[in-house]
Amino acid sequence: MSSMFLRAPGRTLTISVTAWWSKLAMVPLSILLAIHQMSDTYALAGIAVGCYGLGHALLAPIKGRLVDRFGVTVITYLASICALSLSGLAVSVITKPGAVLALVFCAIAGLSSPPIIATARAKWASLVEGASLRRATASIVVSGDISHAIGPVLVVAIALSISPAAALMLCAALTIIAARAIVQGSKASSQFGDADESERASTVSLLKNSTFRTLMVIDLTLGLTIGGIDVSMPAFASEYGRAAHAGFLLGAFAVGSAIASYLFARRERSVSINHYPIFICLVAVAYMFPPFAHSIWQMLLILSLAGAATAPATILLFESIDYLAPRHQAVEAFTWIATAFTVGISLGSVLAGALIDSYSLTASLAVSLVAASAGAGVAVGNRRAFRKIKSV
Repeated sequence: MSSMFLRAPGRTLTISVTAWWSKLAMVPLSILLAIHQMSDTYALAGIAVGCYGLGHALLAPIKGRLVDRFGVTVITYLASICALSLSGLAVSVITKPGAVLALVFCAIAGLSSPPIIATARAKWASLVEGASLRRATASIVVSGDISHAIGPVLVVAIALSISPAAALMLCAALTIIAARAIVQGSKASSQFGDADESERASTVSLLKNSTFRTLMVIDLTLGLTIGGIDVSMPAFASEYGRAAHAGFLLGAFAVGSAIASYLFARRERSVSINHYPIFICLVAVAYMFPPFAHSIWQMLLILSLAGAATAPATILLFESIDYLAPRHQAVEAFTWIATAFTVGISLGSVLAGALIDSYSLTASLAVSLVAASAGAGVAVGNRRAFRKIKSV
């Protein structure tokens, strides 16, 4: 199982994905701490994180289409701009030229963020198939889980021991490492940018495919679910323990997801895309329990189970896209899905935060339950479409 990750190009793809997930896990908190240090206000820091997040999602499908059309050279250019923007933000935190310039750097860093994960997943799909492709997909999910569990802790350690600007510089370095690795990993194949004229002429909007739109809606609900949990857990930790326990709670979700991804990959192909609605329903069931947790230990167990339920659904989502998107639109397809997920996280965070302030913690936890239930309803309502995918 491990040989394909140890030899080229799998090795460089794994390095790229790991570096990029680490960067994604570290940037929001790095920006938050850096802008707060510069301005001494969380309001401006929150706006800065929002500028980065919005910029990251806004042009994602367009950047994916450019990679499909012109190749991974696009990633080199985007990564260079992104790294320079993060470095510029780090310098501005130290020199304090003004909040506007800092916000501009945040927006540019988000807008120029290259589609590394989408490119790596599309590349794996061109290299392996069947059980090996599921293992590659699981490795991407596991890498993301581990990075999101460790990344924020590393940011805090760097910010306290050195400065938030140093954390931003590390994010810039990880951006270059990830881009360099993905370019090297793509040299073995001419998948990106090599579509012939007939393929380019047949390129159509992916959004015209009803099943693809269904996947986007479901991923939007998953994003809402995660966004609600991300905001609710610090409040839960403060109410039932200590604020520092929030990291352990979110880490429990990541650990559960990582373990489930590994075990699911070992199932070979005995679980098919046809089962996708079942796993989305399991996600909804898992999120029925957080509102009833009354201790840190109870929530740790519940979130680990929620992560375990989410991981197989994510892997099957990726596999569904393999069937729905043409080869020359693979990266664009994954960026559309990522955009839906990112928008969902943003909306879930806003809703949960507003409910905590205006109503209660239980109300904020209900955001995740309602969103997951809605996703299950959509999946079950379109189960026939997923049966058709299986036969493609």
